Amino acid sequence: MPQDVVGNVFEKLIPPEERHALGQYFTREDLVDLINAFCIQTKDAKVIDPTCGTGTFLIRGYDRLKTLGEKTHTTLLSHLWGFDVAHFPAELATINLYRQNIEDYRNFPRILSKDFFDIKPTDSFKFPPPKSTGNTDFMIEEKLPAFDAAVGNFPYIRQELIEKRLKGYKEKLGRTLAHGWMKEYPDLFDSKGNLNLSGQADVYAYLFFHTARFLKEDGGRLGIVTSNSWLDVAYGYELQRFFLKNFKIIAILESRCEPWFEDAAINTVVTILERIPLNPSP
Repeated sequence: MPQDVVGNVFEKLIPPEERHALGQYFTREDLVDLINAFCIQTKDAKVIDPTCGTGTFLIRGYDRLKTLGEKTHTTLLSHLWGFDVAHFPAELATINLYRQNIEDYRNFPRILSKDFFDIKPTDSFKFPPPKSTGNTDFMIEEKLPAFDAAVGNFPYIRQELIEKRLKGYKEKLGRTLAHGWMKEYPDLFDSKGNLNLSGQADVYAYLFFHTARFLKEDGGRLGIVTSNSWLDVAYGYELQRFFLKNFKIIAILESRCEPWFEDAAINTVVTILERIPLNPSP
């Protein structure tokens, strides 16, 4: 059986129109394993999935780290971080990782139900591990590490639906990118400080920029499933320029033989990039 059994169940519970609107699709394990193999290269790698859903990338990442030599359940969990804006799938991701070893009382997956655009690389979070005593105040505080790998399946939400669901959300995304990249990568902004990224950009384009802030600047790898539209639409230009200036392109993959997501109405690609130190414009 697939390791992420609850992920398969969860996908069937979401009404089809809601899945299409929010871009929520279960990623098959063979594709996840391929992406993880590109990005998780050592047993000490720290891994983040910014839109983790029920945790397929993290569960398979757990196995990948184990295969590379890390055997301790507590250490494996400390290397894996996931965020999801929806509470229910985040809970399922926690269960998926927790059940890898239910005997360890220090068993607390680093999964948070939060909008990833509200997260900063310097943030710390408190987690309630399973209690061995009645002390309900016992919490463990964890700081976000610099990540060796960011993997996942970014949701595909058309730009016209973003404002329809949350008024002012695109302005928030612009402020988030300005906070993270104004000094380090000024090419993304015009002389007045406005974002050069087209207003037609879908949410995954913003996620690429924001996720890059959490990677190690020299060698951190990004392995993400998205719509292939960034390769040939107008807003893809700024994304392409960002990739070429700040990453080595390891691979861009597509499947013309079989669809990765049978119910999705879009074509998808996997983008594998390796971060290089920033070279700010003079």
